[in-house]
Amino acid sequence: MGAAAFCKTLTLADLTSASVLTLRQWYAEIIGHTPPQCASALFMRSNLAWVLQVRQERRDPDALRDKLARSLSRALRQTKPRHSPGTRLVRGWRGEVYEVTILPKGYLWQGREYRSLSRIALEITGAKWSGPRFFGLKGASS
Repeated sequence: MGAAAFCKTLTLADLTSASVLTLRQWYAEIIGHTPPQCASALFMRSNLAWVLQVRQERRDPDALRDKLARSLSRALRQTKPRHSPGTRLVRGWRGEVYEVTILPKGYLWQGREYRSLSRIALEITGAKWSGPRFFGLKGASS
């Protein structure tokens, strides 16, 4: 019996009552490779249940997983912190404290309007910085 046919006969209730050894066998047959050596029963049940549900919807689990991964990757790339006008950004640098106010279109620092936080960071430090990173809007790994 192929994996697709086997999935049609397997139920979520079967997963709940199955032993770890049985889950490992089903995982290998349905997913197509053995589970990680340290895989828990919960891990295997969750993955098997997902595959069963996807196949009940007549979808290909691998294609759906790839589509979800691409969608998540795209969403993470597009996510930009949005801060409301009036928000103040405060940064200490070499013993001085610098405060920038976010405007509807730009930033206010020392009474002057700027289009870019990076330009303000350049004026403060004398070096090219990512303005959002300098003011803590992006993490060190961003």
